[in-house]
Amino acid sequence: MTAPDEHPVGGVCWLDLGTREPTTTAAFYSALLEWQVAPPDDAGYQLVSRDGHLTAALGPAEDLGDPYWTPYIRTLDVQASVRRCAEAGGTVVVAPATVGDLGHFATIRDPRGATLSLWQPGLHRGTWSDGGHGAVAPPILLTPDRQASEAFLAAVVDWSTSPAGMHGPAGQKAVHVRERRRDTAVWAAQFHVRDPEAGRLKALSLGARISDTGLMTDPAGALFALTDSPT
Repeated sequence: MTAPDEHPVGGVCWLDLGTREPTTTAAFYSALLEWQVAPPDDAGYQLVSRDGHLTAALGPAEDLGDPYWTPYIRTLDVQASVRRCAEAGGTVVVAPATVGDLGHFATIRDPRGATLSLWQPGLHRGTWSDGGHGAVAPPILLTPDRQASEAFLAAVVDWSTSPAGMHGPAGQKAVHVRERRRDTAVWAAQFHVRDPEAGRLKALSLGARISDTGLMTDPAGALFALTDSPT
């Protein structure tokens, strides 16, 4: 049986949130998703765990705009994936780099402005994806040009398109893609919870809001959604 932190090539294997309000944000998701958030390291990076298993991370935002989620896609070869990004019209935000013995990564931006990272794992395999309460679910890409965004992802990470969303090379559900009216594409995180409706009510009581997309925003403004936990 595959371990919950083993992700197929083309799978979403990790999730970061860049925010200017780390304390408020950590408290919100800890209360909503039963996360355990570690103290920040020297760079302000906070690892998130569930029942002792690494799940995601919170970090300082790189700019003064809205907070933003960055999904990480597993690849066999970061360098090759970055070349494919350039050929497909994307931009390299962070050139390929090594994170000690944890793995290799790069960060890219698609032509519509959505940022994602590529991860070639070493010792760090990725998020613990057991589907339990608080686990990372397939994220949602909100884009002004669905066809262009899907074509870029197909070219870079070999995702295929179906009416239900985009799927990885192994057939696994990768992301949901939705049209948005704004000019720039962004990612919304999605998490498994025991009861989505109760979760939404709890999120609102903790300071979340309903966005113009129909999704929710956390107290600092990051987009997210809740879905059923299969476990």
